[in-house]
Amino acid sequence: MFCYLESHHLARMAESYKSLSNEPLYQHMFKHKDEHTAIIEVQLPTLHCSSCVKAVETLPNIASGIISVRVNFSQKLAQIKYQRDKWSLQRVIEKVDDIGYPPDISLASANHVIQAPVNHRRRASIELGVAGFAFGNTMLFAFPEYMGLDGNSGIANLLTWLTVLLSLPVLLFSARSFFKTAWSGIKKWQGNMDIPITLGIIAIAASSYWEFFTQSGPGYFDSLAGLVFFLLIGRWFQNNTYAKLDFERDYQSFFPFSALRVSGGKEVYVKLTAIETGDLLKVRHGELIPTDGIITSGNSHVDMQFITGESEPLPVAVDGEVYAGSKLTGPAITFRVSKPLDQSYLTTLWAEDPRKKKPKASHWIDRLGTVFTGFVLTLSAMTAMVWAMIDPSQILWVVSSVLIIACPCALALSIPFGLGHTVRHLNAFGAFVKSTQTIERLASINAWVFDKTGTLTDSQTLTWTEEPAVMAEDQKALRLLTGNSAHPLSRSLTCHWKGSSDDTLLSHFNEVIGKGVEANINGHSYALGQPQWLNAPDGKYHRAVAWQKDGVFGGWLIPRSSYRPGLKASMADLDHVALLTGDNDAEKLILEALLPKGTDMRFRQSPYEKLSFVQDWQSEGKQVAMVGDGLNDAGALAVSDVGISIADDAFHFAPACDILLQGDKLPDLPAIQAMAKSGMQVVRANIGLSLAYNAVGLTFAVQGLLTPIVAAILMPVSSLSVVALSYALTQRAKTKHLST
Repeated sequence: MFCYLESHHLARMAESYKSLSNEPLYQHMFKHKDEHTAIIEVQLPTLHCSSCVKAVETLPNIASGIISVRVNFSQKLAQIKYQRDKWSLQRVIEKVDDIGYPPDISLASANHVIQAPVNHRRRASIELGVAGFAFGNTMLFAFPEYMGLDGNSGIANLLTWLTVLLSLPVLLFSARSFFKTAWSGIKKWQGNMDIPITLGIIAIAASSYWEFFTQSGPGYFDSLAGLVFFLLIGRWFQNNTYAKLDFERDYQSFFPFSALRVSGGKEVYVKLTAIETGDLLKVRHGELIPTDGIITSGNSHVDMQFITGESEPLPVAVDGEVYAGSKLTGPAITFRVSKPLDQSYLTTLWAEDPRKKKPKASHWIDRLGTVFTGFVLTLSAMTAMVWAMIDPSQILWVVSSVLIIACPCALALSIPFGLGHTVRHLNAFGAFVKSTQTIERLASINAWVFDKTGTLTDSQTLTWTEEPAVMAEDQKALRLLTGNSAHPLSRSLTCHWKGSSDDTLLSHFNEVIGKGVEANINGHSYALGQPQWLNAPDGKYHRAVAWQKDGVFGGWLIPRSSYRPGLKASMADLDHVALLTGDNDAEKLILEALLPKGTDMRFRQSPYEKLSFVQDWQSEGKQVAMVGDGLNDAGALAVSDVGISIADDAFHFAPACDILLQGDKLPDLPAIQAMAKSGMQVVRANIGLSLAYNAVGLTFAVQGLLTPIVAAILMPVSSLSVVALSYALTQRAKTKHLST
């Protein structure tokens, strides 16, 4: 059987992937491509358990030149990064197919759909239909045997031959997915859940054919067809449940991330989903480039660390390319969109973050495949030996039942559904969680670090006083300067000075993180930022922003902000609170009244100092959450166990964060963490239910109280139980914690 599958597989692969040698035809598969590396994203519709994910993600260990593989199980997507001098697109796809998971390279898969591709769903339905047809008819053809009629009659012999013939498409077609996955695991010496299932199918099939050809019995062809049929029903249920309840969606599903489109001389924010190829977009300093495109105006620098891993910003100029997911570190640019959003690399940034480790529970489930397979095989062997002494005629049925009932499908659903429902409820509440993995880390947080400006304060309610009043000419220049920065204070000042500006008048723009911005504008040098940075004269104004023209102090810009309501009560419910801000200590008394007693408050903190503080707390064994605006504290957000970015509008996105939190929901952080802890309790309850099911099922199976068909029927029932329990418990937690 396995030899047939292997030879057929190699022949099909060589023919199927010929066209991939022409890479331009398959540009939709590339998320990024440069001279040295390429990143592709492919649908793997045959993924159905955590062991499958582990098998695919270990591909770099067996294929030198494949740099990394990241799998999104719920979407059945694999993102593969490889070296272009060692691998071609065709070879990569063939390699993935070779380990047992043939990618879908159809046009339908280019649309980044959540569900399995249509052709795979159709094939799975046909496999199920064939098994169902064979099961129904073999039951019918076995009627003479059930009635105790003479098995030597002509009609009985004919019906027996028909059951044998009907078993062949079940084995060679309907059950092939089990065989392929099992064979893939065997080749790599990795256990997976399909190995014991395959052994059970082969055991019943071998016994049936032996009895038929030796004329020692009628065989168990109806049981064989029924077993495969109910196993496929269980798999169909699992796949369709994932398709309908996809929790780890991309950023578009969580919030209306927007971009600044330039049309008719006007700048208008639009949703990314409304952007089309050919649109003209403007990106300012510190903002994420949302799509691929060609620069039409502006010379700047981009940080491509999220794409290539390179930490040094790269220069870009007119007619140069920019890629989605990179970050502008220089003055504003405009570019024309060259690739639709759904084909850009950005769509994977939010859902996947390679810097973050998998949660402990997920690692435990990942290791289950190998350990569990060994356990089941050992138990099956011991069961066979015991029944050899009790009743040798029942060995086949008992061992097959043990192999089938032991499949921990429900266990594989425990984590994604327990945490997935939690993510969904938090999303509806206004806390947009990057992935289910974040929930486990959030539940264990015992130390909180806060930024002040734009975090504890509401950046939308800032009002400004000019001292002295800024002249009209300088207002236009300063508005042009702040309009090239994405800092909350810059955005607020840009709104303060209403009007339009000519970007062509600006050159040599520079933003010093944590200090301010500077540029040459219309022949003059302007700078705006911290008074200490500009060596401004001592003044009576606290929290003021200074500005200068041609090196001469111009005046003060004094902001007035309000702290978010409800902070004092919520902060009292958090453990180990610290405040790190780049501002001075002018509002220390106000902060002491808002924050818990003993809060570590540090002022005039640079971005590096914030990052170092978080790392110091982590070195003390604390699990740290950093809460900030995602700009000058991006480093601290990235290294923290959970990075929470505060957003008062939908126009700015911090790729370093794990959670995007609506500003008005900041006082609800204790409730949000309580919801995360409840999510972990749901996971533990799901795991307990799954293990209890397996323990009870195996207890009955080893005693010979279950048939293989009954065991196959119970598999989807156990999965349904986990789904129902997850829904009920998370709904209860939502009512308790997020009802405000």
